[in-house]
Amino acid sequence: MPTTALDHIDVGGPCKINDNGVIIYFEGGVKLTPHPTWRSSGTSVGGEHDDTLVDLFYTITGPPKAVWNANYRGALLPDAYTNWTVAGARLCGSANRTVSIIGSDAHGFDMVRCSLTKMPTVFGGVGKALFGEIEYTAFIGQGKALTATDAFYTENTTAWSQSDYPTSHQEQVCTGAWGAVSGWDTVFAEDGFALSHEFGTSPVKQGNMTVAGTGFSLTVKSAGLNKGLFVFDSKANRPGEFGMITAQTQPGTRLVLA
Repeated sequence: MPTTALDHIDVGGPCKINDNGVIIYFEGGVKLTPHPTWRSSGTSVGGEHDDTLVDLFYTITGPPKAVWNANYRGALLPDAYTNWTVAGARLCGSANRTVSIIGSDAHGFDMVRCSLTKMPTVFGGVGKALFGEIEYTAFIGQGKALTATDAFYTENTTAWSQSDYPTSHQEQVCTGAWGAVSGWDTVFAEDGFALSHEFGTSPVKQGNMTVAGTGFSLTVKSAGLNKGLFVFDSKANRPGEFGMITAQTQPGTRLVLA
């Protein structure tokens, strides 16, 4: 039996992401996951005996650090997503767009053509993380063949530095205000406020391959009440959970972040 050599084990440690020049740190671990699609190959002699790779993309997922500044908002809640006016715009387009994973052990990945595909939920209050999990999707690079070694990423050995580590942490009691409606100018929530996104994408196929797809202020435009509850109970607060949703006569500005 061979000797177990524990000195060869390298856990790796945390990482940060460079999204088109914006550095994003995370509260937890980050996962890089391949999503292959296979087609079974068979013969009349022996039946199915192999698989052929016919599609592939990667996802990067993780919970960003609770930092509320223009850089984080621009990268995680881009205006092109929150306030789009016409559906059907491609997330990456035809150009390559590099998103880099920089590991603390100087081992990481430069994703060739990558874009945010899932915005985080935003929590206004204390006791929970400001941002929920985000997702980036890395597609095959422009002009790359599926079999190319750099079709999706190249490995990097970028030296680790924490000189850009954000010192701020956004977690504070928030109040809500609903326009000029009487009684709604200062609203407290028992567990804080949560903003979620109904943001859907559809894969763009080419040759059957997926190729695209310290103050705190958040204003939801043209919002109307769509869920409410009034409670008569010895333990619960009189006003129960309520929800609001944007309702616009035509696409335009939905969110204003500051």
